[in-house]
Amino acid sequence: MRTMPGIRRSFVAKASLTDVVSFFKDLRNLAQCFPGLQEFKDLGGGASYWRVKIELPMATRTVELKATLNEFNDLGASFGLEGINENVRGSGRATFSKEEGGTAVSFEMTLEAGGVMAPFVNQLIGLAMPKLYEEVVRNIIAALEGGKRGTG
Repeated sequence: MRTMPGIRRSFVAKASLTDVVSFFKDLRNLAQCFPGLQEFKDLGGGASYWRVKIELPMATRTVELKATLNEFNDLGASFGLEGINENVRGSGRATFSKEEGGTAVSFEMTLEAGGVMAPFVNQLIGLAMPKLYEEVVRNIIAALEGGKRGTG
């Protein structure tokens, strides 16, 4: 598998540490920050189903993912993503610390495509992902600060 572009961003959210921890504990909150989210189902045990429509150059893909909360505590969270209808997998991690005026959040996420078409798929997705990831981060900040999510 070849790594697709990922994100690594740090920011201070104008939210309490308790609110940030609560936000990341429920993967529904993170899923709702993804532009194109069409469906979310809680599968129990820290697992969930996400169906996300992703706009790529020359194509639109609807990707079904199983997301799993792997680790969680008051200092951070990690999750995995596994493709259901596409040969992709990914991971993410967020760490939290109390800061003056809010909570510092460091968030990172990566995806990998596999299979024969991986080089081509990674190239296409590589063109679309930076914008998608930036919107995800903007939406996380807005959600944590009680604002409205962006639309693009």
